[in-house]
Amino acid sequence: MNKPFRLSLALMLMIFATATAFAKPSEDAPTADPKRHVITPVVGRNLSYVVKPGEDLYVLGLRHKLAIEHLMWANGLTSEQVKSGTRIVIPLQHVLPATLDNGLIINLPERGVYLFKNHECVAFYPCAIGMGGRFATPTGDTRIVNKQMNPTWDPPEWANQKEPVGPGPNNPLGDRWIGLGIPGVGLHGTTQPMSIGQNASHGCMRMYPAVIRELFEEVKVGMPVRIMYETVKVGVSSEDGQVYLQTYPDVYAQAGDRATLIREKLEHAGLSEFVDDEQLKRLVADKSGLPQHVLGDDIVVKVNNQRVTTTVAPFMRDGQIWTSAEVLRALGAQVRLEDKVLTVSLNGKTVRFDGEPKEKAPAPPVAPASPAAPETTSTPLPFPSTSASAEAHAVDPKVESLAYTPRRFNGKSLVPVKPVLQSFGLTFKWVPKFKTLLIYTAHATPGS
Repeated sequence: MNKPFRLSLALMLMIFATATAFAKPSEDAPTADPKRHVITPVVGRNLSYVVKPGEDLYVLGLRHKLAIEHLMWANGLTSEQVKSGTRIVIPLQHVLPATLDNGLIINLPERGVYLFKNHECVAFYPCAIGMGGRFATPTGDTRIVNKQMNPTWDPPEWANQKEPVGPGPNNPLGDRWIGLGIPGVGLHGTTQPMSIGQNASHGCMRMYPAVIRELFEEVKVGMPVRIMYETVKVGVSSEDGQVYLQTYPDVYAQAGDRATLIREKLEHAGLSEFVDDEQLKRLVADKSGLPQHVLGDDIVVKVNNQRVTTTVAPFMRDGQIWTSAEVLRALGAQVRLEDKVLTVSLNGKTVRFDGEPKEKAPAPPVAPASPAAPETTSTPLPFPSTSASAEAHAVDPKVESLAYTPRRFNGKSLVPVKPVLQSFGLTFKWVPKFKTLLIYTAHATPGS
């Protein structure tokens, strides 16, 4: 590539980048509103692996498309050298920082690039990011503006070198360049593959040579790219509905206090009530980079012996099973949330979750037992207890108000199961051994 052509190309890219900066954000590109991405999908599964002779974290990183840092964080290691026979975690499970229809999402603290196609995350790639300060990788919405095989590197003003470096083994860009609509910023190969996973570049995102070649074939000019700075991510698994929180180091020291940020994320997600102080301390102290379980238990809910699949896994809190309103709909109930009041209607009766405390109706006087009467022992139903307020007397027998504030998570209403089932007079049974809740509607009986 001759010098005049390179100068012309650089000018055109700068003009295009300027136009992009003032253009409306693409519908494909997520907005900068952090609350919009509080809850995202969890993808992938971690692997357990026994290190074989001759393997180190660099070899394993290349094999699984991970950085050495990803493997060190996940296993609490400080070196890429690992003794043969050591069992380690291969961290392949991720809470997505956001989603796109098609394009790339780059999360700088994670040192990771996500590829999306047809609204599905199809690949994760490790990268090195800018070293910080004036060389910190910028964030924002942009696009891929050009792709080059065997690019020529024009040394910028900070480089000691003045002459361009053509294609070959000494080119710091490697043999692939994916340019973004931010002047001087792109994804490229490298002559320093051991730096992948570090904050080591002058603003670009370095990638393993084999990885950038693969990515080069998957992307197109014009594809949206979002560069994010998410040190805390909250996501829900599509496989089992369980909720996870994943954290990464604040590499540029711009995220603020870690504990405060985690609290804010949980609050925005509607989870703060269900995370106690001890669990919060564990989340704050975690340095593994692995998704940490926050909510959701291996509880099975069956209605008339048919398992109900919920997008949010049922969970136990304070002796009470909570589940999403999907279970109520499986009972044939109509569910409506309006002005923070959840209304459930079934079989001509309505129950309102309005959070207002109720006074329990006075119990009728109990006659003293006859001396001749035999002693009896009552056996409680094998099911978690509930608060007295849930059994409050309602003036209208067709409308009952329960003193529970409805919770929302991932677009679903969360309710405590026992009080609403009792209100409708439904038969139910909790089987602790199998972590199974059996519910029967009026037209069904156990064993039918």
